[in-house]
Amino acid sequence: MIRRACEIGVDAVFTADDFAFGSGPLMSPDSFRTKVLPSLKRASKEISVPWILHTDGNILPLVEDLLAMGIKGIHPLDPNCMDIRAFKQKYGRRVCILGNVNVETLTAGTAEETYAETRDSSEISPQVTIHSSSGNSIPEYARIENVQALVRAHEDFADCQNI
Repeated sequence: MIRRACEIGVDAVFTADDFAFGSGPLMSPDSFRTKVLPSLKRASKEISVPWILHTDGNILPLVEDLLAMGIKGIHPLDPNCMDIRAFKQKYGRRVCILGNVNVETLTAGTAEETYAETRDSSEISPQVTIHSSSGNSIPEYARIENVQALVRAHEDFADCQNI
């Protein structure tokens, strides 16, 4: 299915596989490498366009394995468990970073808070690629004015043009 999607001209492949809790991976890195990584590697051989992976939680122990397969984007970086500045410093030249706007801000904050949080997550050197978005998803109960503020701030400050 992935091969066919690439053949018909999709711009990117976006897969969703939650590999972690906020505290760390759902399984040990060794178990991940023996139980999950082989099928991901098989899939990666069929992907001829940028691959964006959605996986929640603290994936730090798995990042090198994921990037070695050619993943071009990681979504989301949840500010509740991942330090985006440290992640940008270490991996930002190798992968487009998506996320870091707290879901709680989108659902219970103000438009001004959402705009400021989006701006803050976007302020970075031009060598690092980031695309501000929700630190998880945009739930149906998110305030529309906050989602609009996220989009407006992203348009004002984004530096992620091509992954």
